[in-house]
Amino acid sequence: HFLRLFFYPSLLTPTDNVPRNSSDAVLTVMTDTYNLITNLSLYDLLGDMSLAYLFKEYSLNISRSTLKLTFLPAGSTSSAKAFAMINGIELLSAPDDLLQDQAKDLVVNMTVTRPIQSNAFETMFRLNAGGLSIKESDDGPLGRRWDPDIIYMVGAATGSSNEVDNNITFGSYAGTGTPSTLDNLTAPAAVYTTARTMTNSNQVNLVSFLSWNLSVDPGFSYYIRLHFCELLYSSPN
Repeated sequence: HFLRLFFYPSLLTPTDNVPRNSSDAVLTVMTDTYNLITNLSLYDLLGDMSLAYLFKEYSLNISRSTLKLTFLPAGSTSSAKAFAMINGIELLSAPDDLLQDQAKDLVVNMTVTRPIQSNAFETMFRLNAGGLSIKESDDGPLGRRWDPDIIYMVGAATGSSNEVDNNITFGSYAGTGTPSTLDNLTAPAAVYTTARTMTNSNQVNLVSFLSWNLSVDPGFSYYIRLHFCELLYSSPN
């Protein structure tokens, strides 16, 4: 399942006559299996990221018929002023094989295989390479948002963006030979109709590269998915 949480602390209107400032919105969010957020200050995070609202998305393996979602003010050390809040909760079902069950864990001088479906994931980035943003309404039943990758690129080399007609054929899982039945649930066709490419000159490619800078929290493992589609161009070369 995809679990989505929406926070907009500046819209607070107390109804119990207890004065509250948005800076006191410090909360912990847990399910019956996973700890999703620990002592998060919405005010500080929104200020650091220069955002007006906060959106959190998680992929959870839920094996029960119910999901228990608990919000705690400032975790177990809540003060009199601390409070928890939430503006919206969204829960969507996703196919079991949307995430393959195994992935390589890349460590120094060692490659091990880690199970995927038994873990919980927080979505950090979902980028459309060489294309524009894709709205939730254009991503079918899963309603994911895809951001343009250009805003995360660093350096002078950004390659070239390419786009083809919306005529995509979905094939097998890479390297497995197993036909994919997910079609555009893996990613919408709009993701595969655009690409960011480097020059056709091998000499230039030897001294150039494409680089994206993605800010993440240290101390966690990250699951990276790369989407590839071979594009056929009508123009020469």
